[in-house]
Amino acid sequence: MKKLTSLPDQAQNDKARKEADTGMTKGQHSPQKNFAKKSFKRQNLSAVQISDSDLSGANFEKTNLENACFTASTFYKAVFKKANLRFADLSGAKLIRANLQKADLHGANLQGADLRKADLRDAILVEANLNKADFMGAKYNRHTHFPENFQPHKRGLRKIGWVQSDFDQIRQAFFQIILVIIGGVIGTATTLLLRDETWRSNLQYWINWGWQIILHKLHGFY
Repeated sequence: MKKLTSLPDQAQNDKARKEADTGMTKGQHSPQKNFAKKSFKRQNLSAVQISDSDLSGANFEKTNLENACFTASTFYKAVFKKANLRFADLSGAKLIRANLQKADLHGANLQGADLRKADLRDAILVEANLNKADFMGAKYNRHTHFPENFQPHKRGLRKIGWVQSDFDQIRQAFFQIILVIIGGVIGTATTLLLRDETWRSNLQYWINWGWQIILHKLHGFY
């Protein structure tokens, strides 16, 4: 007669099978070197130790990698979206074109890491070690949190979304529009005092002029 497996035992067997498939186990050192394109999505791999390995294209979305060690490993186009990488050691790692959107890298060690063209939008890098890391062409936005005094534009990062220069142009256009409206009101009021019958035609003229300037300014943002 076939023996039924209890739910706890079955869960343990599934977990062991999953770890065997990926070659990674929480808190342990893995001798395996090739993890390219493997999926570790939503797994708990805190304190795992893997160095000098190929993890190109691997999926770590929403994975717990807190205190993990991935020194000198390759993560070309790997996905770390919403992953927990707090205090992880990624020193010397190659994270070229890696997706780190909304990843938590608080206190992580990225010294000497290669993050060229990586996606750091909404990522947290507070208190991270970014010494000698290469960020050339990496993307970030206003929700990306860098260490204090870190200047992303001086490290080759490019900001995605609204930047200060955009707001400066909008503010300048707004004041120009206000001046046009004020001028139109003054001109219309003067006309009313002189010839009431031309009030409507002059008012329409100033309104049309103001709209033309507004449309011209808005056209420059698209």
